[in-house]
Amino acid sequence: MKTQTVTQASCHHVAQRAATNIPPKLLDAEQVARLVRVMKTSPAGN
Repeated sequence: MKTQTVTQASCHHVAQRAATNIPPKLLDAEQVARLVRVMKTSPAGN
């Protein structure tokens, strides 16, 4: 099973919604927490 990264999942969601002229949904609390964890552990500049 393929695991998506936070950014891949977000880009996929945005692209799906854009295809139907609908703005993307806001991130929920769990998504924000995951994004913060990724940002804290990513090397500078990524």
